[in-house]
Amino acid sequence: MKTIKQKAPAKINLTLEVVKKLPNGYHELRSVMTKLENVFDEVMIKFYPDKKGIKIKSNSKEIPLDGSNICYKAAEKYFSRIRKEIGIVIEIKKNIPTGAGLGGGSSDGAAVLKMLNKFFKNKVSDKDLEEMASEVGKDVPIFLSPKNSAFLDRMGDRIKKNANLPKLNFVLVNPGIHISTPWAFGEMHKHDNLGNKGMSAKMFKYVQEKNVNKIIVGLYNDFEPIIEKRCPIIKEIKNKLIKAGASGALMTGSGSTVFGIFKSKKDASKAKAIMKKHYPKFFVEIG
Repeated sequence: MKTIKQKAPAKINLTLEVVKKLPNGYHELRSVMTKLENVFDEVMIKFYPDKKGIKIKSNSKEIPLDGSNICYKAAEKYFSRIRKEIGIVIEIKKNIPTGAGLGGGSSDGAAVLKMLNKFFKNKVSDKDLEEMASEVGKDVPIFLSPKNSAFLDRMGDRIKKNANLPKLNFVLVNPGIHISTPWAFGEMHKHDNLGNKGMSAKMFKYVQEKNVNKIIVGLYNDFEPIIEKRCPIIKEIKNKLIKAGASGALMTGSGSTVFGIFKSKKDASKAKAIMKKHYPKFFVEIG
């Protein structure tokens, strides 16, 4: 038996634009995403070459352990591609809140693809692995990228360009509210809020230039006004982060996590303590 371990980082959206609804029912999106250093799940695979079958274990009761789990789907897709199957046990230690807009499940799925490809000595090319990742889940490809940030388009599943974000200090606050993604997209149509605003292209330019001030000014999320209206706590958290010293704050994904950007690690640590004291039951962490 061989064991491989992998960290599966969370992500945040520095921008998220909903451009239009596509004929397949999905939506065309544009987004600049960045992976976080300090918030991650831990995924481990135990390999049994003489056996067959995929088994999922986890410390979390909030994720499925059957074929509907994204890690199961990733393993299934990989075995199908290489036309070989062995026995594996995937153990997922969840640290990233589920349904929080932080991409935990997608990151776990990408970690499984990486570990399987490592075990099988890179039998699948990077390009094919990325294609496989987009079939497993829309946010999965970015977690395969060697760089920490990417400009994504199509359905949020294609990396248009990637780059490394300058060092920023994030504080994340998740109130534990689950926002239904289909509901959020439905509300977008009601508000006639679709369109190409070009915010993600601008943001990616700021990331490439490592222009921290413009990155802060350019934070943008089409979903935020809709979710704030339904869940006023989102706006409250944003205001509290700004009051605690954040230069800018934004909701990530379709919610409900909010992040603030701070000038230094020391400022971020102070803000974490303030937010933890104010919201003792919420997930509060430095990203």
